Amino acid sequence: RLGRGSFGTVDAVQLDGASLALKRISLAGTAAHERARLVAGARRDFRALRQLVHAHVVELHGVVLDETDSIGLLLERAPHGSLRTLLDASPAAVVGEERVQLRLAAGIASGMAFLHAQTPPVLHHDLKSENVLLFDGADGQLVPKLTDFGLAVNVGGSTASLRSHHGGAGTVAY
Repeated sequence: RLGRGSFGTVDAVQLDGASLALKRISLAGTAAHERARLVAGARRDFRALRQLVHAHVVELHGVVLDETDSIGLLLERAPHGSLRTLLDASPAAVVGEERVQLRLAAGIASGMAFLHAQTPPVLHHDLKSENVLLFDGADGQLVPKLTDFGLAVNVGGSTASLRSHHGGAGTVAY
């Protein structure tokens, strides 16, 4: 188990030799008609999310739909966890390291600019250190990638979200 949150769990999995993360969004306790609506919306939205390929956006490898229990996302697995984990475990690795801060900020900004450049633009609605995962770059430096698009919406009105299932957008503290 890599993590647990209000939406469900994240587990490490292997698929065709690749190390991936399986994010399961629980549908337990959801009324049948609402569950059917969420699953239908998820199918549509995951097709759209699959098109979001960028160096600073976590790659979606696939979807697992168990229409009675959960919706699962197969995502690339971050070997270094989240930016929040790094800040908590080794704050000196980022705080006071201007080059690291600039590289991380530039990567996050690049990912956000990519999302906003889509037609229609995609708004994340929950950008925070927990939703920035860290990967190894070719140069050995950390590469930030945006994740957790459960609250993302297209400005044009087509949602890419499970937001209606869980309430308002974003994290209150942010």
